[in-house]
Amino acid sequence: MKVSRGRLWVQMLKDRLIIRQGGRCRICAKVIFVEHAVLDRLDGIGNFTPENTRLVHVHCGILVRRRRTARGRHTSDVETIE
Repeated sequence: MKVSRGRLWVQMLKDRLIIRQGGRCRICAKVIFVEHAVLDRLDGIGNFTPENTRLVHVHCGILVRRRRTARGRHTSDVETIE
């Protein structure tokens, strides 16, 4: 199976973020596994860089997107766990 550069980059970014975040979702602070995680950009207009991206559970990401859409915001309006 051929892996595209884009998918490889996403996997590398997820691996980097899971280590940086101590294996925890940045929204709910529960344990997170890469297989059940999505990338969430803090600044929706910016790129997927380690500085502008956090790793969150799929369901946490959906909740954040709903809140942003309801408020008409493109930037993160949800508290993050540091």
